[in-house]
Amino acid sequence: VGEVMAIGRKFEEAFQKALRMVDENFPGFDPYVQL
Repeated sequence: VGEVMAIGRKFEEAFQKALRMVDENFPGFDPYVQL
C-alpha cells in the first residue's frame, strides 16, 4: 500500500501533484493544466 500527500488550491491540482509524486514520468491526466 502506498500513500501520497499533495497540497493544492483545488482538488485537481493536488491530485495531479500526487500522481506526479508516484511516477515522475507520468505527466498526469492533462499535461496542459496550468498549475
